[in-house]
Formats: sequence, structure tokens, C-alpha cells
Amino acid sequence: MEALSPKERGTAGFGSTGGLAMLTMAMNRRPVTSVTLCNGGEQIILEALLDTGADLTIVAKEQWPRHWPLLPMARGVEGVGGSSSVLRSRDRVSVVIDGRTASTHITVMTLPQGVNGLICHDVLDQLGVILTTEKPF
Repeated sequence: MEALSPKERGTAGFGSTGGLAMLTMAMNRRPVTSVTLCNGGEQIILEALLDTGADLTIVAKEQWPRHWPLLPMARGVEGVGGSSSVLRSRDRVSVVIDGRTASTHITVMTLPQGVNGLICHDVLDQLGVILTTEKPF
């Protein structure tokens, strides 16, 4: 990844020594992206929010294919409306975003109207995405 400007940053600025470069996104923009979920040779495509502070990726119950197996979760998910019916995918599901793939167990529950899914730290960390609250430069 090349620098936006070729000037030296000095000792007080952030600089890169080369090698690893990670995509950074501002959380206050709450980006929405197309996500493909793959399970057992089948796939669904949905629009999902990238991280709203949750650790576990969540898909709205209405979006989850009924024949993909689910298991009950022992506890609810904090910060997402206190739903009593929280389920989790029995199998790991591949989550594909922009051609990059992560694998995780998906939490399935009722989400607010218009929200199909939340792609959270369990997936974003595997993809090397860092979300910040700072404004992009």
C-alpha cells in the first residue's frame, strides 16, 4: 500500500515500516456491504452492516435458511435488544466479503426492521479489517 503523500512524517507522526497493511474503516459511517454466506454447498447473499460493536456476527432470523441447522444458545447477546430466542449455527459458515473469506458460527436472532445482518469482530478480525471511531484522513 502506497502512502497518500510522499512527504516524511517525522518522529511524531504515524509511519509504516512496510509489510502488513490493514484496511481501516470509521465506525461512525456504519458501512453496509454485500455478504455471501456459504453452508453445505449452498449460499445466500444479503446486505449487512459492518460491526456495530458486537463480537459475534449476527444474521436476522428472517434471512436464515430454515434448513440450515441451528442450536440454542445458553445466553442472549448483549447490546442487541435482549432477544430471548437466540440461536447459533450448528456448523461453521463461510462468510465472503469482497472475495475474502472468513469462517465462523453465526448467531441467528431477531434484528431491528431493515437490518439483515451485523458482520462483527469474529469475521472482521479474520479478514484483517480494523474499525475505528476516528475520521478518515
